[in-house]
Amino acid sequence: MSEKVIHRVEVVTNDENENIGTAGRLLFSNGKIIYGDQCFQSKDIDEIELSMCSMASSIKLQVLYFVDLNITAHRQKHYFQIDNTSMILDVIEWIKKDHISYTDVLEVENIFKQYPDELARWKYINRHFHQWAKQYHLDNPRDNYFKNYYNEIVEVINDFIETYKK
Repeated sequence: MSEKVIHRVEVVTNDENENIGTAGRLLFSNGKIIYGDQCFQSKDIDEIELSMCSMASSIKLQVLYFVDLNITAHRQKHYFQIDNTSMILDVIEWIKKDHISYTDVLEVENIFKQYPDELARWKYINRHFHQWAKQYHLDNPRDNYFKNYYNEIVEVINDFIETYKK
């Protein structure tokens, strides 16, 4: 069985008139999920896995959390990273309405229902994410500019130390 993995894509699920910057748009409509020229018919989706990741914010120097939507269709995996907003509940309702099999080991749906306020939700996730990341092998943080920059700085420092020792 061959499995094709498509790299994770940052997307938004909000109003199509909103400025989306560099993110793509993931649309849920009439029994299908559309991303660019890709269209996933509900009947062709084997499973959707809900998960999460963390990333360092370049603006506020804090940790941000995102919901991962991992779609398996025709034995191909498609990975989408979605902003941590109340739209997630709409996405989950759409998945349920279309009777698509999904897994939610982190209980993302319950988190969003229990903490509708973004700050309260962020505080809850922030308190527990490190443990979840270890238990479920989540990206903490997911590769981004700051992590790569940090790794480059560490490498330069280590090279300097080695040179100094000689």
